[in-house]
Amino acid sequence: MQCAYILLYNPQNNPLQSEIDSIDEASEKLDSRLELFLDPPSPISPESMFWAHSSNLQAWNELGYDSRILHSNLSFPLLKKLVDVGDPKAKKVFNEEIAKRILDRYPPVTIYLLKEGYLDYLSESEIEYLFHKLSEQIMIPDSELLDEKFANTLLEIGTSFLEKDLYAGHLAIDLYNRLRNLLNK
Repeated sequence: MQCAYILLYNPQNNPLQSEIDSIDEASEKLDSRLELFLDPPSPISPESMFWAHSSNLQAWNELGYDSRILHSNLSFPLLKKLVDVGDPKAKKVFNEEIAKRILDRYPPVTIYLLKEGYLDYLSESEIEYLFHKLSEQIMIPDSELLDEKFANTLLEIGTSFLEKDLYAGHLAIDLYNRLRNLLNK
């Protein structure tokens, strides 16, 4: 992944701010159409851009490798590499970050984690715990979880786990069916 630009804006002046919980969500809601209004096209020097990216990486480190600070297609490969080279903090938070982002229920990140095989790093009991927590959230009336995008994400996860003959596949499909029933009421 390569960053195309650094987005500079005042979050206090943005009505979408309360809806944005991660860089992934910001990149979707505050898309690159904003680049069209930059004059000159890149008002930031390469040196300033380097320092901005370095600052983001420093914040990511200081905040305990919180995967919401960097885009998921950057934070998870970096976190995995840090685990591979023996970083104790990365080893401690790797599975926690995967679980946290699944429980955030943001479909693009969930699908990314699934397609890139990050759920394979979780134990069967960790996966069962995730589906148990998601199931609890579904039972809450008027839950944010009750949406079509997340139902389809659950179906994709369930299908993937069923192909591997994992019990978690049955849990995901069951959760998908329960969510579909709630959506169809």
